[in-house]
Amino acid sequence: MFNSDRGESELVETWQRFVQALLGVLALLVVIFLPSGNLIQEVLSIVPIILRPLIILLGLLVSVIQAFVFMLLSMIYLGQAVAHEH
Repeated sequence: MFNSDRGESELVETWQRFVQALLGVLALLVVIFLPSGNLIQEVLSIVPIILRPLIILLGLLVSVIQAFVFMLLSMIYLGQAVAHEH
């Protein structure tokens, strides 16, 4: 059907987009429906807006680390596969 790595990355991207959209909707609802004069509520309504880029950066960091690990493992495997015996 499709490549496993590509399918997995598409699934991760789809999940990240869903989470981003959900956080955006929640932040919008908080801003719209809780506009009271309470300072604590106003500060807490900003939290989802701040967390969204942090979650995106965390996902990016995980994907870079994953790519590095798989590249390293592939290099080790290929190095051992073509190594000449002395």
